[in-house]
Amino acid sequence: MKNDYSKNYFWKIKNPKTQKYKFYLRPNGKLVEVNEDVFKVCYNSYKKIIRDNIKDNQARLISLDADIHNDVTYLDIVSDNNSMDIENQYKVSMILDEINKLSSNDKELITNLLIQEKTERELAKQLHISQNAIHKRKNNILKKLRKKLND
Repeated sequence: MKNDYSKNYFWKIKNPKTQKYKFYLRPNGKLVEVNEDVFKVCYNSYKKIIRDNIKDNQARLISLDADIHNDVTYLDIVSDNNSMDIENQYKVSMILDEINKLSSNDKELITNLLIQEKTERELAKQLHISQNAIHKRKNNILKKLRKKLND
């Protein structure tokens, strides 16, 4: 059975008067108070899912070694894993996985703009199209990526 927990599913709120915590889960967008044991079981399950997903995605890191553009690889742009917490490692892995799924033209555009830090104007000159067209394509690609990552 796969759980659909997310970070916003868990709430731990401290009562300022009593200095004690109340524990909540947020299924379907509504906060539901639970005891600490239930909270811990669900939260630990969520953390285990994150760890398992990272382990699963680490097998894909080999593909991140491939050249993106001009001898730049995805691994070149990811910081040292020791400096990132588990959730950020997972997010970076998911983002890179979604970028890998883009069409070659979209992938080239995103890598030029975001990774190689070219300006829209520079890229427009290089591709012989308007800067406005580059801007629209970039925004459409980013919307598509955000939608996939939020799903």
